[in-house]
Amino acid sequence: MTLKDTFFSQLAERPAGLERNSFFLALLSAEMKARGHKQPVAVGGFAVEAYTLGRFMSLDIDIIGNREGLTEIFQELGFSSFDGRNWIHATLDIHVDIQGGTINIPGGDARVEDVEVPGGYIIKLVSLTDIVVDRISAYASGHKDSATQAVAILSAWRNHIDLDVVREICGQERASTECEEVIELALRHGRDSMPGQKPI
Repeated sequence: MTLKDTFFSQLAERPAGLERNSFFLALLSAEMKARGHKQPVAVGGFAVEAYTLGRFMSLDIDIIGNREGLTEIFQELGFSSFDGRNWIHATLDIHVDIQGGTINIPGGDARVEDVEVPGGYIIKLVSLTDIVVDRISAYASGHKDSATQAVAILSAWRNHIDLDVVREICGQERASTECEEVIELALRHGRDSMPGQKPI
């Protein structure tokens, strides 16, 4: 059985959206590891979607990883690309955006967490702290929707996020005012609302 057959047989019956994309990322991660590459890390909108269990939907899977290794696999799977960054498979309805080889977010080196997503799959995501800071920084730059995402993640995961670290990094990014606004809104939402999904 070819790599393409293996992927197709396991993905075809998965519901399109977060479950299929998450399982695809899990398969992709395993294949990258088998070929001697670091496993890709989900960032950006897809990380937000995963941490909110689909409340905020992303149009693609945003990842950081070895571009050469990823490109080789995508070509074997029949993906097409017009720029070497965005890869699309029309049949599977999967769109991947390779955003680079290293994670570049506010605060320097990003932390990575193994997270269980719907279906029981484990994928690597940029950490809760880092995605919250990323969304707050985007809000400070004028992207209002990013504040809503930050509030949702903080309110759902506040028992797993060090607010002092969030405040420190946001301060370095000159986003302290926006940070306090987001934290205040998140704390109003009360207790952790996603107790079934915890970083490992």
